[in-house]
Amino acid sequence: MTGTKSLCAILGFRKEVECYETKRNTRKIHQTERENKDWTLYSERTFIEQLFSTRFNYFIATFSLLMAAVARIENSKLLLITLFLSAVILTLMSLAIYRIYIKLIIILKMLYQLEDYQVFNLVKKEVDSLDNKISIPVNAIIGVIIPFIGSLSFWGYFTYQIISSSNYSIII
Repeated sequence: MTGTKSLCAILGFRKEVECYETKRNTRKIHQTERENKDWTLYSERTFIEQLFSTRFNYFIATFSLLMAAVARIENSKLLLITLFLSAVILTLMSLAIYRIYIKLIIILKMLYQLEDYQVFNLVKKEVDSLDNKISIPVNAIIGVIIPFIGSLSFWGYFTYQIISSSNYSIII
């Protein structure tokens, strides 16, 4: 019973009744999916993880390409235009990555609500028993931190270029 209570706390439920009701519904849905051989939560997790990693890889490739383009530009007007467009593109890509990150976290939380003999819960118990002092949320690093730092770096350099230009006529 204590393992269930800690799981409810991990999932962010304030009331145990609410948690148990959600767990019961999730288990019913999963059982129905398995009986009908439908698209399961595991299938959805696989799809979302692949989409998540693909979007992150495109972000890294785009970031690298735009960094190389900015490094080659010598004209200040063209540099400002390129920086602005690059920052907008990377920000939109960051938002798309963040959106799929949220969906992945929701699916993972739902999988942790399944029975104790499911693979996710068995692995979680083993990882928790390792007495790991440092726990780095890799999904958060890939889904939030790296994309937003990447897009903020372009916004920062764009702002720096505007402020550092002694004459503002290059903007016009």
